[in-house]
Amino acid sequence: MQLAEECRIRQNAAYARIGRQVNGYGRNYLQRVAERARPFLFHVVDSLSKYNLPMDLALLPIIESACQPTALSSAQAAGIWQFIPSTGREFGLQQTEDYDARLDVAAETHAAIRFLSGLRDHYRGDWLLALAAYNAGSGAVDAAISRNVAAGLGATIGRWIYLRKPKITYQDY
Repeated sequence: MQLAEECRIRQNAAYARIGRQVNGYGRNYLQRVAERARPFLFHVVDSLSKYNLPMDLALLPIIESACQPTALSSAQAAGIWQFIPSTGREFGLQQTEDYDARLDVAAETHAAIRFLSGLRDHYRGDWLLALAAYNAGSGAVDAAISRNVAAGLGATIGRWIYLRKPKITYQDY
């Protein structure tokens, strides 16, 4: 009986925590995010358009940072596009004691476009894999593809067959 009561208490605490998270994403959430994005959304959309990238990518900063230019994650990812320090350096985002280009929306957007374009090319136009790699890293996505191939599950996605790919670097773009 005591175990059942303990489980009920834990379950209620979990439901309360989940409820707070759900309420945080209510109607006002998108209004707050849209207001934060207002100063730079035109720049993001205009930049994506210049490089013929899908306009849907302009929504990525909502997921990554809730459009907070000074957002900093526990993994030290920063800015609206949430570049970790090493990826930021790889894509030319200077990070010094006085200046962090990951917090510069224009510089970071240009780097994000190069990064996303490289991922698109790496996965031969498959945006689902490119976005998965943006989030988890191309190494993790490539490893998952390799595991599927090794398990005999294949790696055909659409009309392409994925094998090992070269590492994407800043110099390629």
